[in-house]
Amino acid sequence: MKIELSDGSKAPRTGPGTGKATAIPSLAVLYFENLSSDPDSDYFCAGITEDILTDLSKIKGLRVASRNAVARYRGESADIPRVANELGVTAVVEGSVRRAGDRVRITAQLINAADGFHIWAERYDRTLQDVFAVQEEIASSIVAALKVALAPGESEKLGSDRPGDVRAYDLYLKGRERYFNYTRESLHEALDLFQRATRVEPDYALAWAGIADCYGQMLQWDLGGHRVRDLTKLGLEAARRAIAIDPKLAEAHKAEALVLRGAGDMVASERALLQALKMNPRLISALINLGVAAYERCDIAGCERRMRRALESEPHQSFTTAWLNTVVRLTKRYDEGIALAQQGLASAVNEFERRGAYVALAATHLDRGDLAAARACMEELRRDEAMFLVAYLLDAVLLTRDGKAAHADRQLAIAETSAELNPTLVAWAIEVCIARGEMDRAVEFAKRTIFYDLCTTALRVTPELHPLLDLEPFAPRIARETLVWPSEAPPVPREIASLFTDVRMESGLPTSTGE
Repeated sequence: MKIELSDGSKAPRTGPGTGKATAIPSLAVLYFENLSSDPDSDYFCAGITEDILTDLSKIKGLRVASRNAVARYRGESADIPRVANELGVTAVVEGSVRRAGDRVRITAQLINAADGFHIWAERYDRTLQDVFAVQEEIASSIVAALKVALAPGESEKLGSDRPGDVRAYDLYLKGRERYFNYTRESLHEALDLFQRATRVEPDYALAWAGIADCYGQMLQWDLGGHRVRDLTKLGLEAARRAIAIDPKLAEAHKAEALVLRGAGDMVASERALLQALKMNPRLISALINLGVAAYERCDIAGCERRMRRALESEPHQSFTTAWLNTVVRLTKRYDEGIALAQQGLASAVNEFERRGAYVALAATHLDRGDLAAARACMEELRRDEAMFLVAYLLDAVLLTRDGKAAHADRQLAIAETSAELNPTLVAWAIEVCIARGEMDRAVEFAKRTIFYDLCTTALRVTPELHPLLDLEPFAPRIARETLVWPSEAPPVPREIASLFTDVRMESGLPTSTGE
């Protein structure tokens, strides 16, 4: 693990392309190296790193590079000056973890990126049960070394969400590692691990929030079959158990919002997200989900403001770049869309994020009408076995644009059996079905929760999908909602504006009030 920190004096902080100094000390926590003989202990090293990062991010006097920002350096021997320059920080903490039975050795060094000298270093030989105390000591030592003044109550926040039993923590870390893969298998594995953690430690709020998150994702991706009511009940029970244990745990309110959204209660979901941000203004997942909520109610400008705000806070968050790409692409700003997709590819840390970035890139080429670039993207995807789903559906939509939708049988059959279609992939499948005259099949794709929640906006801003607006449950063609269009974008095309009761222009740039 490496952490980059700055005292703001020896080396001015320069962000990517900004060259601007900052008076606030900055740091980036890179992943500790796993020196254990068991490679399966990687999750434990990652968890140690991420929790130290999380503790430090709670300190208002520090700027901390996000998990997504540092994840791309995981598993490599990082060049400290290069990493510091890329992340816009001025110091690094690197270290290692060796776990053997119930013993653990953790080393950490805080390095000034400007000259390579150590600011602070320590080695800890402890029992596994003492790992929480070590994490707190490392975070406190870094804060002290940087001469950061703690606000009232901030010292108590360090390590405040740890359980009393390290066995529960170990299970939680395993679950968190699995959760972020967002597949059917990984979500079920994460759910089991979080549940086991709560059996060891019944009052472990973060594990209860993890359970709710899993149920929320299962609702979003239609992984529960017809058990929507059961999943909603279980998810809300878990989220509210977490909130009852720790009312100030932002992750618990965010998890409640995810379940509520999956159950279709958008108003309550937004309230929960706002509560999450009240508890932790730096919880980027809550800000992103508020942007998605704005898109759902046809406020594209509001969605853009929130996504840009999230990207300002975490420039290396691939999921945010994918969503901002959707906004600028659908509002005809293709150059920025390409740049965002490429930024997303550079920032992606797992298969889920890479898939989203590739879809964003291909979709921008398609919407721009550059079929040659889209085909080149498809050929690249075909060489990557993990991206076969994107390649198949991109092939199908390219066949459709060439007037050969009848040849897309196999691609549609694969899409129908996949639980991993994101909204853009669903939109491609719908377009192909419409071109083939298979309207019932198109409707079934559009009813997938991951797309259906967005369809009031998505169907109307995508001309290829307009034929669905004459069918239930998507009729009538003219939505009751007002379309809020970004004023920085080209004018709203008439064929789109005519499908809304009213159209209003607003800036898509973040405001000084924080939106």
